[in-house]
Amino acid sequence: MRNFIRWSVVISLSLVSLTACSSGPTTRPNAVATGTFTQDGQTVNFHFKDTSASPKDDSFTGTWSGVTSGSFSGGNSISGSYDVSTDVSGPGPLTIRIVLANKKGSSLPFSATFTPSGPRPVKGLSVKQSSGSTDVEVSWDAPSSGPNPSSYLVSWSGSQSGRETTSELSYTISASAGNKLQVSVVSIISSFPKSTPVTKSISITQPWYTSPDDSTLSYKYLDPNQYSCQSFAEYGCGKIVVTASSSCFAGIYAEANNLDSNGAVIGYANDTLSALAADQIGYLEFDFTDSGSSYQVTKLHCE
Repeated sequence: MRNFIRWSVVISLSLVSLTACSSGPTTRPNAVATGTFTQDGQTVNFHFKDTSASPKDDSFTGTWSGVTSGSFSGGNSISGSYDVSTDVSGPGPLTIRIVLANKKGSSLPFSATFTPSGPRPVKGLSVKQSSGSTDVEVSWDAPSSGPNPSSYLVSWSGSQSGRETTSELSYTISASAGNKLQVSVVSIISSFPKSTPVTKSISITQPWYTSPDDSTLSYKYLDPNQYSCQSFAEYGCGKIVVTASSSCFAGIYAEANNLDSNGAVIGYANDTLSALAADQIGYLEFDFTDSGSSYQVTKLHCE
């Protein structure tokens, strides 16, 4: 259970009663009790001890009321606790009222008021681009103190915007290369104000992919704003950058399908490189003969 309010109150209570005797009523010496209240998460704990002079009464009994009610008993000391989670319905204050009694009588009521804490900010926010994808993986840890949030609100703004509520500790945002996003996460508990947001920014880059037919080669698509097509490429072109983990001096061959707006293949184009040394990069251009919407690398290998 996480701590969201921690407080301790030490009190002294006088227990007074009247006892009949042959000479008439007299006041017996007051019994003195000291006590502490603490709250751990949603549980309020209390402990009282008889500190009166000897001889001590053999037991205390008591009742509490306020947000809940109940009773307790013990010897010369008593302890108890109760869960207030079902009574916390908003940020308003809650009052606890304790009355103690023993053979010497009942104490005056002792009251303590506390204000429940709302949700705390999340911890360990991580915002990163997925490997081999333009998706953004957002993850976080629950608050290290305070009540457990019922859900979290993930929101993002910048080149694209959106928001989503989840009860999980992670969320994936579908993004596009070139986007710059600011991602925020807040904790939520019903009837309470949202927590302070925790925010991080990220720039989405084109990911590297492993070749579909040669694991020694990797490639990524270039942003169309980074290149121009050959003059004879009447229907446009696509370019990729390729790198090799080991030298390929026999030459590199590549093909790419030309796709329409529905993702259907309507043609293809190819290109070659004469050689590529280990860790060297090279550029390949696919000049299409049909008007398409996108393209997809289907072959890339060392000959």
